[in-house]
Amino acid sequence: MSISFMRDVCNQLATAMVEKTDSIIMQELSARLGHPVDASQLAEFAGRIHRKIYPDKVEVFELDGVPFLEMHPIEVRMDRMMLVAEQKYRPLKGRE
Repeated sequence: MSISFMRDVCNQLATAMVEKTDSIIMQELSARLGHPVDASQLAEFAGRIHRKIYPDKVEVFELDGVPFLEMHPIEVRMDRMMLVAEQKYRPLKGRE
């Protein structure tokens, strides 16, 4: 395998993970608000959404100071000659 091929694979994986993470955040933000939210509306939430990163690399997203999502670090592993990336998360129900 060439370095260029590996770079392309890593870039594709990173892009897919960012898109998935953004999708999860939008899904949980919509659930918290009780109506759909899309990327075009995010400017409305400027200053209201915050992310805290803890020493264990867990990220907690808050809306108006109330936690709504906990995301764990991305885990990458090989499985049957395939690169697999996973990110565990859980919705939060208020102050946790």
